[in-house]
Amino acid sequence: MGRRTREGVLTHAESRRLYREAAKLAASCRRAELTPPVHRLAERLLLTSRNVPLRALDALHVAMALDAKAATLVTYDPRLRDAAASQGVFVAPETLF
Repeated sequence: MGRRTREGVLTHAESRRLYREAAKLAASCRRAELTPPVHRLAERLLLTSRNVPLRALDALHVAMALDAKAATLVTYDPRLRDAAASQGVFVAPETLF
């Protein structure tokens, strides 16, 4: 938001309003920790995922979602979407543009 405000795409008022909304959303979310067991789960995903080409960061995101028992993973990245769905994680939005 800072960059968009400096570029003149957002006004200072719009930036402050968006920041407040993002803070409210963040307060309603549960945070996941990147722990050694999550790293091991990501490694297992990388080694066993055959149907979906999995990148290391995608494996970490999916492992964190699985470990946190997340109800939903939100992404617009098609590879991350496929990787998460292949592990039974619900992904939103349901369709990409």
